[in-house]
Amino acid sequence: MSVYISNLPEYTGNTYNGYFVWNDSGETTTYKTKYLPTLKPGSGTDSAVSLNLTPAFAPNNYMFIYGSHSTPSSGDYSSVIGGLNNRTESSYGGVIGGQQNIAGFRSFVAGGFSNYANGNGAAIVGGENNLASNVSAGGIFGSLGSKIYGGNDFGFSIFGGGYNVVGSNGGRGLFAIGGAGNRVQNFRGTSDAGRFVYGGIVGGESNYIGNDRTAPDTNTAGQNAYPLILGGYYNTILAYSDGSGDPNWYNTILNGDNSSISGATTGGTIINSTNTIISGKTRATMIGTSGRTALYDNTTHTENIHTYKTETFDVIAGGNVGGNIDVDCSLGTIYTFTMTANTTPNFINLRTGQRFIFIVDNTTYNVPDATINGVSGNVYAKNGSISPSSNATTKYTATFDGTRLFLDEEGGFSAV
Repeated sequence: MSVYISNLPEYTGNTYNGYFVWNDSGETTTYKTKYLPTLKPGSGTDSAVSLNLTPAFAPNNYMFIYGSHSTPSSGDYSSVIGGLNNRTESSYGGVIGGQQNIAGFRSFVAGGFSNYANGNGAAIVGGENNLASNVSAGGIFGSLGSKIYGGNDFGFSIFGGGYNVVGSNGGRGLFAIGGAGNRVQNFRGTSDAGRFVYGGIVGGESNYIGNDRTAPDTNTAGQNAYPLILGGYYNTILAYSDGSGDPNWYNTILNGDNSSISGATTGGTIINSTNTIISGKTRATMIGTSGRTALYDNTTHTENIHTYKTETFDVIAGGNVGGNIDVDCSLGTIYTFTMTANTTPNFINLRTGQRFIFIVDNTTYNVPDATINGVSGNVYAKNGSISPSSNATTKYTATFDGTRLFLDEEGGFSAV
């Protein structure tokens, strides 16, 4: 009689001893068989545990396979496969291999030693002594001594490197990729809507974004928004809040050695500079400098400039002018106006070494005996005044030496 294998009775026991007969073209051979399962039911529903452990190690919907385990795991739908002293502490966690690893809620650890993924969506793959705590959607991959502290936001990541720290309660998309001793941390330490930070470090060594580097493992209050360090060595961004409650925005360091952005800076950028400081400035940029400090807002600072084509300058169109007028020299290098009456200009926001041109149109109104008077203050007319030509357009050029504004013509402006 022939019996299809699919029709054979299903075995459901824990062990089995029996025999089966092999029939090959009329020749039969009898074999003895023995079945020993690798798992046995745990203490909970749909749970399983390896033979060398008691069911208490697998409560609820949990599985522990092989390895050695000193403390029972907890949580539904969790698993530990291999390793030594691994466990889960919440639901949906998993540990594969390694030693003394712990996985929390929806977290995962694969290999490594003493890794701790506790939080929401944390993951650690390889490495040693890595920590991810109270993280939302964070990850550590192949790092040594790296840490993710966490918060209630998402996007915390460390890839490679060692001793990296990605920081505190707030910020999205924080990351450190490669390098050694990099830190992204110490941002606003509360759970209010004012948590800012979209920081990042890519490569380099001992780079830093945050607050006090003497307390690198603390989550002290501070505010930043999307600062970035890319490459370089020992770069620092320390653009803390100036006390007004506003964050400091889009600070960036691109390559460079021992560069720094600090002190309530907004929009500061350092490019290929060393020992350079941008502090308390807005949209200041340092390019190729060494041992320099940014002096002005909305300004690019560099050592020398070589242009392959013609330089361009902004022109300030003053329109019709008569009487007292402020001339803001930070808005451009050429100021044009049409005189309607005798005029007293006050040149403001002059910069040391600045060359300034002002062009006076005295053709439209042809002011008789036209006079441009000096002012008592930052500048005045050395000889009292200058007199534009009648029914003509006159150009004046001047240079500011830090305290005095000189016209190229005799009778130029000078300091009081």
